[in-house]
Amino acid sequence: MLTSALARLEVPDDDEGREQLVSDYFHDYVESSRTGGAFVLHEPRRSIAVMAAALLLPHLQARLDDSPEGREIRDALTHKRGPGRLPVHELSSVLTVPDEPGTYALGPDRQTLRRQARKAERAGVTWSPVDEADREALLAQATDRERHHPSEVYRTTGEGLRRLLEYRLWLVARDADGGPLLLSVTPTSGSWAALTYFRTLVDDPAATAARYLMTRVLADELAARGVRHLADSSSPIGLPNGLRHFQRMLGYRIHRVTEAPSASTR
Repeated sequence: MLTSALARLEVPDDDEGREQLVSDYFHDYVESSRTGGAFVLHEPRRSIAVMAAALLLPHLQARLDDSPEGREIRDALTHKRGPGRLPVHELSSVLTVPDEPGTYALGPDRQTLRRQARKAERAGVTWSPVDEADREALLAQATDRERHHPSEVYRTTGEGLRRLLEYRLWLVARDADGGPLLLSVTPTSGSWAALTYFRTLVDDPAATAARYLMTRVLADELAARGVRHLADSSSPIGLPNGLRHFQRMLGYRIHRVTEAPSASTR
């Protein structure tokens, strides 16, 4: 009975098809500029199909500690609290991190990433971990970038960035002259990490290419730490479609994610 009901709603019978259905729906929602309720009313049958598909997506459980990094990841995975929480609010864009460092960029699906990473390297882009002594200066530059970003979509007050100083994994990409191009700060807890801060610090073609290089670097660094899932801190529902396309090219896919119960509640 369930199979026939899903067929009537045109819900694909495979995980890949269901995930693509959900992603396309979110893409069209952002393109429409309608509010959530208005879009659902405009696409009632499709909306029901997406709710069903969301419930059937691969389910991941995140086991997190109560450290500042664990709490940051928990917040990143909680896109809505309280009344009105629906299956779509359990969805997160997640990159599956390979077991072995150096393997993420392999395969035909990563051709664009490899090409752009080589472009960055030819332009003289280098990367390194960030020593604690250098973090305040980079944080100040990141805060200024947030406040004066040329795109309103990404412009913020920069408030709250000081919490990044509590996290251990800091990476920076620099241009041929040593100037910072991109800052990556990633909290980790067990096998999970959150894409909390991964942003260019300047407008420059080398910074654009550095996004690909640093995605590869970050995946390798996480693999070496035993992390298996990197979750975007933004809900996939309202993600700007340019960023959505970029993430999907990198291998992010939408999953249903819930936190695993703690030992005291099992």
